Amino acid sequence: MTAAETKAVPLWSYATKNPINSVAISADGQYVAAGSGDGFGTMISYYSHDGKLLWNYSSNFSWVIGISSDGQKVIVNDQWNIVYFSREGKRLLEYPKEGDNYHYAISADGQYVFATGSSYDNRCHYVKGVNGRGAGTVCTIPSLIHLYGDKLLWSQEVKEDMAGVAMSADGQYMATGKNKVYYFSRAGNLLWSREVEAEMADVAMSADGQHVVAGTQGAAGEVYYFSQDGRLLWNYATKNPITSIDLSADGQYVVAGTQGAIGEVYYFSQDGRLLWNQKTANGENIVDISADGQYVVARTFAKTFYFSHDGTLLWSQLAGGTFATNPESIAISSNGQNVVLGSHAAYGDSKVYFFSRD
Repeated sequence: MTAAETKAVPLWSYATKNPINSVAISADGQYVAAGSGDGFGTMISYYSHDGKLLWNYSSNFSWVIGISSDGQKVIVNDQWNIVYFSREGKRLLEYPKEGDNYHYAISADGQYVFATGSSYDNRCHYVKGVNGRGAGTVCTIPSLIHLYGDKLLWSQEVKEDMAGVAMSADGQYMATGKNKVYYFSRAGNLLWSREVEAEMADVAMSADGQHVVAGTQGAAGEVYYFSQDGRLLWNYATKNPITSIDLSADGQYVVAGTQGAIGEVYYFSQDGRLLWNQKTANGENIVDISADGQYVVARTFAKTFYFSHDGTLLWSQLAGGTFATNPESIAISSNGQNVVLGSHAAYGDSKVYFFSRD
């Protein structure tokens, strides 16, 4: 850490036996969900703003998808199902997936889920495995699903596994893609698709669905900014592959994280002007932006960085204060007041950390 960097002190932390693989935070920062585990046993934990553990849910495999804006619903990928929990930990409903989903987006009220992954079918391939283990035949087809609670609104087969998903706050519009950006209506109609120069790394959407931003992971990454009718409004080439991208709720600001020997964070205005970029640390930058675009959080393989709207580094933090502990997952509250970080410790306990701007 350089002399110009300020170390953050978490308001609270909570130790878990297993690495944290996913975290989510409600819009007002009042509730935090975290998934911990190594694939042989997973725990979903739900915390209040002051660090009190409200409830746990244990399964063979679980992953936090998200929290509704008001914290009333927690949505979990529970191996074979997408499961809704109440804020009190009551299991409300579930949707049988019959497959594996990799990327999720949820509406602000938690009613809609858009997911992409693979469903089991008769399209099969042989998996060789490692050292003779894990070999076998896997039968999957790439798919998209759109849910309203436990009701499947629509599903579609696609030709390849998508790189990411995004959805408007009301669940009316969705975007995904890999070598193209696809934009869907709630009814599942493909409204437009646009080619990009390299495989996508990530996609994001404004709250009203009026703007879509995509980042690619070519040798030199590129940011693409589209209008709701599919017009490319601008694009920008970065020095290194993009690993993560996000958009403020009103579409006014774009943040992109890149991967390299020295990673960078890029921050753009709606008209494509690069307002600032900051070097962080080695590895990939996974980014998240507050709803108003005033604050940005980024994590690399070892550190987490918190920036203001003008590019000022407010603080940086080693997860657990040691390079033997990696920041695994991050999220920022809508107002930028709070940041939640999940860590993966090589030695000792992994932890959930909760930071406040004040």
